Amino acid sequence: MKYIIILTIICATSALAAPELELDNLWRNFKNDHNRQYASADEEAKRFEIFRANLQSIMENNLKYERGQTTYKMGINKFTDMTQEERVEKYLTKIEPPTHRDEAELPLTDVPESKDWAAEGMVTKIKDQEACGCCYAFASVAAIESGNAIVNKKLQDLSVQEVVDCSAGDIYLNHGCSGGIIEGSIHYVMDHGIVAEETYPYAGTDGNICSTNASKPIVTVKSYKNVPANETLLKQAVGGIGPVAACVDANTWFAYEDGILDGPCYDNATSHVILIVGYGTENGVDYWLVKNSWGTGWGAKGFGKVRRNNNNAFCLATYTAYPIMK
Repeated sequence: MKYIIILTIICATSALAAPELELDNLWRNFKNDHNRQYASADEEAKRFEIFRANLQSIMENNLKYERGQTTYKMGINKFTDMTQEERVEKYLTKIEPPTHRDEAELPLTDVPESKDWAAEGMVTKIKDQEACGCCYAFASVAAIESGNAIVNKKLQDLSVQEVVDCSAGDIYLNHGCSGGIIEGSIHYVMDHGIVAEETYPYAGTDGNICSTNASKPIVTVKSYKNVPANETLLKQAVGGIGPVAACVDANTWFAYEDGILDGPCYDNATSHVILIVGYGTENGVDYWLVKNSWGTGWGAKGFGKVRRNNNNAFCLATYTAYPIMK
């Protein structure tokens, strides 16, 4: 709330620059909220200038939002003292397209005009991948968690770290903290099942020895299906079956706070994986509701909205998959 109040004061004062006193207050609050302790005075000075530049971009975007020139607001979060290059290196990864697609046949049956699986209690809590490029594991496991809740009536947090550690290599085409694919992650669970998160907790690192502590898996998967690259069919899958994991180009998502993200799809290039948990329409604009893995400080407590039916924004409908539960 304090960020919102101070940013409102700043925007009322000037659309172009933050007063130094308010900037200092924002910086102090940011360091306290995100437990920032820098190695030296020089490092802190460097981070402050990055923070200032990012704040400028946030203010400029939000002025456009107030004028109706863009569809989403930006805000201060854990990424605000990082350069774009640092964010991309730590939190994104190149997502390779699957070598084989098993596309679902999705008839155009009646599905709701809006859907929110999270509001229906079919989505587990927001998690944080931290500085490990394993979004593919978070989204895939989240899809399995939701599938299990819908089909088997059990909402349980499952082990992302098991998928990170145990699916790395040539069999499942995953690479620990350096990227992977939805299909390989689900296929691992098809072959081995998956244990609870509390049994095999998240470490945020790779290169660990695969170990399920001799525990039996608590969830298994029968197979998976890809959704054809079509937003109408994707709506059929999300509305009629359940949440769907999707690859996206998330390079411009870091400062998102509210509203509906919108952007082009360049050459079907993607850098992140999220879970689509619903869809709807807001002020006449169609959107996808997505669950991210950047913690509750991003977006609306970890969730976001992405433009729907607008030239495949961020390539969201290009590479998608969902599990078929046992």
